[in-house]
Amino acid sequence: MPTTSGWAQLTLTARQIHTWTAADSVPLPSRWWQSAHRVAFRLPPLEKGVPVCRRLVRAWLDARQVCDRESRHALLLIASEFLANAIRHSVSTWITCRLWSSGDLLFVEVADQGGAASVPRMRRPGVTSEHGRGLALATGSAREWGWLRTDGGCAVWAAVSFTPGWGS
Repeated sequence: MPTTSGWAQLTLTARQIHTWTAADSVPLPSRWWQSAHRVAFRLPPLEKGVPVCRRLVRAWLDARQVCDRESRHALLLIASEFLANAIRHSVSTWITCRLWSSGDLLFVEVADQGGAASVPRMRRPGVTSEHGRGLALATGSAREWGWLRTDGGCAVWAAVSFTPGWGS
């Protein structure tokens, strides 16, 4: 897979997303994941891409030997929520997810190409509301999080604590 400016990159097509099954292995050899300290993968804005994203995040965590269940769960939840929000609220043709670690932090960033009427914000949904809780749940597991405007789009990021020495 190509590496650009220190990032190992993977691009998945709509066809790959649609034909992906839960039993599918990650489409890269394990040595690629082990050598990829910083990874970026691009996906089309399809809801079926969310479980694929989780599978790719798991592969990266496994390669980094991050075994802490809390950290793994938090990063998977955050990546899923950020990707789902980008799919739901942007008009992107591609959404990019980036993963990296630094010290005792795991980072995830999801960037879209824009089109959303607003920036990410916490909502106060009513008791019977079916939507509006995801961002608060996801970022509640993060040490810190934020967003920034990028070339017409938006990038949302979060940092999750983990125990160094378990793969950094």
